[in-house]
Amino acid sequence: MKKVAIPILLCFILAILIPAAYADDAEKSSIWRDPEDGAFDMTNWLLSQHGFLPMPIIVTEPAVDGGIGATVLYFWANEEKVAKGISLDITGGAFVYTFNGSIGGGVFHLGFWRDDTIRYRDALVRSNAYMDFFLSLPKEDYPVTTGFDSWAIVQDVAFRLGDSKYFLGPRWFMFLSDNTIVGAPIEPEDLDTNYSAQGVVFGWDDRDTVWTPSSGKKGELQVLFAIPVPLEDSTFWLVDARFTDYRPFTPKVVYGDRWSILTSFGDTPYYAKPGIDMRGVPKGRYSGDYVAQYEAEFRIALNSRWDIMALGVEALPLLKHVS
Repeated sequence: MKKVAIPILLCFILAILIPAAYADDAEKSSIWRDPEDGAFDMTNWLLSQHGFLPMPIIVTEPAVDGGIGATVLYFWANEEKVAKGISLDITGGAFVYTFNGSIGGGVFHLGFWRDDTIRYRDALVRSNAYMDFFLSLPKEDYPVTTGFDSWAIVQDVAFRLGDSKYFLGPRWFMFLSDNTIVGAPIEPEDLDTNYSAQGVVFGWDDRDTVWTPSSGKKGELQVLFAIPVPLEDSTFWLVDARFTDYRPFTPKVVYGDRWSILTSFGDTPYYAKPGIDMRGVPKGRYSGDYVAQYEAEFRIALNSRWDIMALGVEALPLLKHVS
């Protein structure tokens, strides 16, 4: 691992330093500075120099015992999009390693086409992961450790409806996995591993910014129909509705909340069941046929660049346990 990490790190450093070394003094003084407050800022570098942005990843998911990783983002510079306030296309890759021995990596692309009337997303992920799922076995609620040696592909296209903030489009998700059960007294019957899920997504987004919004709303309704590969009778449906709202209380205090309702019906594999997804609760610990959650956050601006945040999450009792 160290033999690979050191050359990659050097390439990142050289990719940033070499173009800057050939810039004139005026460029050097501005390319790393925000013209408004003079603080260090990589925005000009990313937009004008086709810059790469390496970032560390800290995995906090208890189900995999936490972990570390890294991602690299490449912003496709486009002066016309910048002038119109349209998000730039982004291509990236990521790699993570967790402390329970899980490992994974992938590549992805986000595209904003035709003056942001079409949005495209795709990703390819390869992983070897281990997670506990708690099933209602004959005598007790017992953790079933499942290993996923898997490939995952996701693609979706969203078309803006007229001049509105609403989008509608297809989504496709493929999950191919060689699953293994570790240490369970019995094996679940629904250990089907290869699925293709396809459906539609309806959404809207009027937030003032994608990264750290201070006002606006975002919502999404996803309906997917999943079929085994090769085709069999064990099909199932997944329905996921999410809504997020941001409101400024004062110029320095922003309140945000998120509602989500997830459900599935049909022959849903135990590892694909809706579950509680909240900070501090292991993924897969509480799952069933349907679940609703509410999350709230307060964000307080210390200055124009640094915020502190307080969070709270509650899962509503709409959950039928897996059996």
